[in-house]
Amino acid sequence: MSWATPVEASALTGKNITQTELNTAQGILEIWVGVISTDRQENMKSRDIGLLKKAEAYQAAWMQSKPDLLARSDVDNVIQDDLQFSKADFDTHVLAPLAKASIMKLSWRRARTIDPLTPDQALAIRKKFTAETYGSYVHGALDGEEIFPWEQM
Repeated sequence: MSWATPVEASALTGKNITQTELNTAQGILEIWVGVISTDRQENMKSRDIGLLKKAEAYQAAWMQSKPDLLARSDVDNVIQDDLQFSKADFDTHVLAPLAKASIMKLSWRRARTIDPLTPDQALAIRKKFTAETYGSYVHGALDGEEIFPWEQM
């Protein structure tokens, strides 16, 4: 079961796309997104399902002009006669550019950020000095403790 229907894919791409082409595209995309179409879609965000439909449609349309896609070998650099070719992207031979753009916008593919501790919090909690806190506390004490207690060698 693919994410998009042939009608949806054809409407998105302006090309006539069959269910067989969608199934082939889906098989390739499942490798890249880490989700298969039989996974519980009710637990997925509607935005992600829409992006998966687009990725599948764009991949299927792109694959129409790549009849040898499943028989290719992967190379980084080709030099023949006076011509040279180096691929710019790792997946350029197997993944459609618009499909990749859709995949990169999936909620589980985005970079996550955390709120790090401020330098003062890191010093208070972990006794970790940073450039911002070193000068303030090097000659004083933190919570009544010596910062650099003397230890016999």
